[in-house]
Amino acid sequence: MQGGAAGDRNVMGMMYWTTTGVFGNIRSRNRMMWKTKHINEMVDLWQNGLGDSVKQRIPDCVDPTSFVGGTILKRFMPNFVMIDFASERKCHTIYELNRLIPQQLTDMEQLTVALENFT
Repeated sequence: MQGGAAGDRNVMGMMYWTTTGVFGNIRSRNRMMWKTKHINEMVDLWQNGLGDSVKQRIPDCVDPTSFVGGTILKRFMPNFVMIDFASERKCHTIYELNRLIPQQLTDMEQLTVALENFT
């Protein structure tokens, strides 16, 4: 995804939404991950890799914390989201995340930058 991919319309973004761990099995970790508490944590998802992935793909001249850049952030969200143990509820959650408005992405990036500057 690096090295000029931002301008290539043939590049598709993919994200594998799963959990890893030493204990338990993937099915039990997956059950925990999809509890309501966790699916409402889009900011955590953004801060734990999705934001970095999106920002790698946007042109250098775009400020991801500016509201004008929100539309560009939205354009570079992953096209495909792979999940374990697909269900109607999980697919609906991903569909709703896809409907985020650009301002919500910018808000998350502003929060991420504020938290980085705070620590």
